[in-house]
Amino acid sequence: GYQRPVWAVDPMTGQDTAWQIGLTFLPISGTYSENTSITALLVDAGRLYFAGVFRTVDEQASLAAVEAASGLPTSWRPWLFSIPHQVTRLMRVGDAVAATTDYWSGRSLHAFDMASAALLDFNPQTYGPIRAIAVAPEGAVVGGAFSGIEGESRVGLASIDLDTRALDPW
Repeated sequence: GYQRPVWAVDPMTGQDTAWQIGLTFLPISGTYSENTSITALLVDAGRLYFAGVFRTVDEQASLAAVEAASGLPTSWRPWLFSIPHQVTRLMRVGDAVAATTDYWSGRSLHAFDMASAALLDFNPQTYGPIRAIAVAPEGAVVGGAFSGIEGESRVGLASIDLDTRALDPW
């Protein structure tokens, strides 16, 4: 792979800062391309979570976290193969990092424990990709190009109860 740093820019001056992390971008179909990128970001609880097609300096691939202040890798390491496709969105849902993917048939919503990175039981069967997620006190609302979730007909929009993990009836 080839190395490419990710750095922070001062929002007031637009100048580069000393903060940076090194990523090794992975080949897509055997070639390196501008399509290798970071596709999703989440800053929460002093960490920067990010997803894309890469390996970090400590060899974590595709979904990783660094300390937001220093850029140093954290011990948060979700199991790589638990997400079969490229992550498109990251969002905090309770005590978890929710990740949506472009997966058309299977599971396109996954949640990982913020402390341990363990895959949680919050990855419903979907019939099309989930492309958006919003969190409300009573649940998560998801949107996308799907026709159903967990065998229930839901065209493009659904609400999931965060306590029970069940689909809301509307």
